[in-house]
Amino acid sequence: MPASPSSDGSGACSPTTVGTATVEHVQPMAAPSMAAPSMALVATVLRDQSRAPVTLPASGVSGEERHLQQLMEIKAAQPSAATTNTSRARASVPSLTIVFLLLVATCAARPKCLLHVGPHKTGTTTLQWALYTHANLLRQDGWHQPSKDQFSRLKFSGKNLGHKQFANVAFFLQQDRPNASVSVWQRFQGWISARVRANESIVLSSEELDRSSVNRSLLASVLAPFKTTVVIGYRIFFDWILSLYRQGLSWLKQHLPAAEKNMTLSRWLSLRNMSEGGNDTMSESGDDSHVVFGNTYFTDDLMRAYARHFDDIRVLPLSPEMVTTLVCSFIGANRTCASLLKTQTQMKNVKASPPPPPAAPGLDAGVCASQGGCLDREIRAMLLTRAYHSATAIATLAHLPQLVPNRTEMNIRLDALGLCFC
Repeated sequence: MPASPSSDGSGACSPTTVGTATVEHVQPMAAPSMAAPSMALVATVLRDQSRAPVTLPASGVSGEERHLQQLMEIKAAQPSAATTNTSRARASVPSLTIVFLLLVATCAARPKCLLHVGPHKTGTTTLQWALYTHANLLRQDGWHQPSKDQFSRLKFSGKNLGHKQFANVAFFLQQDRPNASVSVWQRFQGWISARVRANESIVLSSEELDRSSVNRSLLASVLAPFKTTVVIGYRIFFDWILSLYRQGLSWLKQHLPAAEKNMTLSRWLSLRNMSEGGNDTMSESGDDSHVVFGNTYFTDDLMRAYARHFDDIRVLPLSPEMVTTLVCSFIGANRTCASLLKTQTQMKNVKASPPPPPAAPGLDAGVCASQGGCLDREIRAMLLTRAYHSATAIATLAHLPQLVPNRTEMNIRLDALGLCFC
């Protein structure tokens, strides 16, 4: 049974823009003994009031725009305003009934989708493992995930298995011209269609959806039957950028010849790269630094990219409580939440905090040697500026003022990383 609409925003209907007009969807008032009207009931009311047969689309498939269009067609078919005053008064009440029942049924009928899109190095593996290992409880709470290896071991699907398997669909979406006939996309579309027919809510997660090359319009079109909430992770920018470097360095050591593995921090974290912002433009900087950065969006850019296609964007800061926040607050899965609260979630692929900095921050010879030389002081200034501006933008976009850090505290936090500046 899919979860019902909730007042915390995760399941409630939100404003939808149709043309140039914004329509507020009606959320039904709570009533212990009364369920939301079914689409069949609404169809009956519409037939009675319009005196003409009305065929409604399949539940959860068409979206609000189609229902509103039908409402306008029904209104056009109602008796002319040239009738008597008594007739006009009688006609106005059923018209309001039609609006209310149609919008309530639209809201109640749509299944929900929680779409977690990264970015990399914001606790994505921890979240995915928790969701994967609690799949049975989540199903009891009305939330479905792809079964084990649903999108793996297929042609063009990639090699990601288990809790990482949705990355195979993300890789498909990263292509310049995705071929919709390939097996991994056909399998995904079939799985989505089955969930829509059963009116089941879904959870999807892959940090590979943080790339600038992802075809978000195609993804949005497939998820159109759902009321989708996009969840985007966050950690302070200079923490994120260094974690991204360590992951990229690990990849270099595994895949490149020995002569090309010496990507030092001072070489990678250059003024040129920092000035280009760390996103898709950095991958075109002309040197091999793009091997580490790729075309990954940071949280603020990722929010802007998905806001073009989805209405509900939420931010999930990296913390030991992030899994319970996602499950208990964003999803509202009560059984799964109760289970998670009994145990402590182990963070995965998250490095321990660095050792305390030397007495004179930024001047330790050993640290300087390990990072391939000291970093320019301008890099430090740019790290602080980017961190502050991105945190401010994210706080504004997500309506989370608590994310804006104090500048003094941010300086202390950067110094605590023990980097060598000169």
